[in-house]
Amino acid sequence: MRKIAYSYALGGQKSAVEAPLDVNLMKSLVQKLETLIEDDDKVNIISVAKNPILLGKAQQTVFEKNGIIIL
Repeated sequence: MRKIAYSYALGGQKSAVEAPLDVNLMKSLVQKLETLIEDDDKVNIISVAKNPILLGKAQQTVFEKNGIIIL
């Protein structure tokens, strides 16, 4: 699952995958991950807030389309 998720990614940290996904790309990613997910696995897909709280070295990334973070 990590390889598939990171194929959509911009980079970022190891615990989260940050990817600029439109609706079609998100559906494609979900379909691929669903074939691999097991009972113990946990995948959250969330939209990036317009005004997120940024801590430390975090910087807001502006996406042309919907921004998604996969944890």
